[in-house]
Amino acid sequence: MNSWIFLSASLTTPAGVGRVAYGQAMVVAHSVEDRVNRSFAGAAWLRQRFPARSCVQVQLLPRDDTVVGVEYVRKKNYGGPKEIRCGLRLPAAWFADPPIGDGLTGLRLFQAVQHALHAIGDQYGIGVPAAVGPAADRGRPELENPFRPPPSGPSRYAAAALELQRLAHSTRPDQMVLVAKEPPSAAVAEQHRAVIEALGTVVARHTVATPDGEAEAWTIHIR
Repeated sequence: MNSWIFLSASLTTPAGVGRVAYGQAMVVAHSVEDRVNRSFAGAAWLRQRFPARSCVQVQLLPRDDTVVGVEYVRKKNYGGPKEIRCGLRLPAAWFADPPIGDGLTGLRLFQAVQHALHAIGDQYGIGVPAAVGPAADRGRPELENPFRPPPSGPSRYAAAALELQRLAHSTRPDQMVLVAKEPPSAAVAEQHRAVIEALGTVVARHTVATPDGEAEAWTIHIR
């Protein structure tokens, strides 16, 4: 498979960003890059406007803000394949120490990259790339699952994880489950509300017991 999209970021930890969480997020970003490459027919999408073998380079830009936004979209190379460069602004709070977890980081980055693809499609009049069907993924190595527990042995949270997995399996294709540890601070609770409103409408709430407290889960109807 030829890659058509690449994610990059500064090798130096940006100001106001947790060093450990930022480093781990960059590891997760490589997994997200693979997933986006395999989930969308990006090469065919770009050929609507650009020569074959053109690609997208997304620069991840943590900012002291609370929203995802595109800082710039520009085209590089005058002849031959083009490189579409997109600066993608991300909330610095996503990279606070301690790390928020690979699963949530991966979900956030995956959705943020889709935001960048929409902006590129709008600017160049090519819409959004089509999703690739599951049959196209046969024979390829299994993608890393960021929600998978570490291989060091069963976690204290195994029972809670099974309950959340049951909730996730009970959703319809147009629904998702969002989970957060309780009780949150006022600032974090506000972030939860903003994320939920951005994703869709809450259709059910669940409380899941964990070894050190509770977790709140929301079943969300995606817009």
